[in-house]
Amino acid sequence: MNKTEKELFDSLLPAAKKRIIGLSVLKEIAEKENISVSNEEISKEEEAIIKNFPDAQNIDREQLKEYTRDIIRNEKTLTFLEEL
Repeated sequence: MNKTEKELFDSLLPAAKKRIIGLSVLKEIAEKENISVSNEEISKEEEAIIKNFPDAQNIDREQLKEYTRDIIRNEKTLTFLEEL
């Protein structure tokens, strides 16, 4: 099925909006509940990423750190919510 660029955009937009809202809610909960990520947790996960994905050595380390922090914080926030 061939879609135009606009049709593709329009079909993906609702799911993208839901993801953005969900991530925003997780961020707000994490801040409100003081859910944080230590530098040790970030470093450990960064090492695992680089070990498992050799091409990751070529990416911006600050972006990797931010990405890793966000992923860990989201996981901790979801665990917090599951335990309520």
